[in-house]
Amino acid sequence: MHTERVTFLASPSEKARLFRRAEKLGVSSSEVVRRALNRGEEEAEEAEFADLVAEAKAAIPKIAESIERMTKRLEEMNRKDDEFLRKMGIGG
Repeated sequence: MHTERVTFLASPSEKARLFRRAEKLGVSSSEVVRRALNRGEEEAEEAEFADLVAEAKAAIPKIAESIERMTKRLEEMNRKDDEFLRKMGIGG
């Protein structure tokens, strides 16, 4: 992995918390920062996915109703076609 140095300012207490967390996790302070950055992206992706799932759940009943209407129309068309063919002496 290619890395670059990043310098940022933190208060003494923030710096101490960063190093305590790194020690507790058994990783470098840089790894703690990278994980925090990635966690934010993952949470944003999860929120976006949750929104898509909610939209899909809202759309499913409408889709089911449309399919039901289409099915009824097709059945009616088939019934009319069968009736027409019977009148023409075609089909059984």
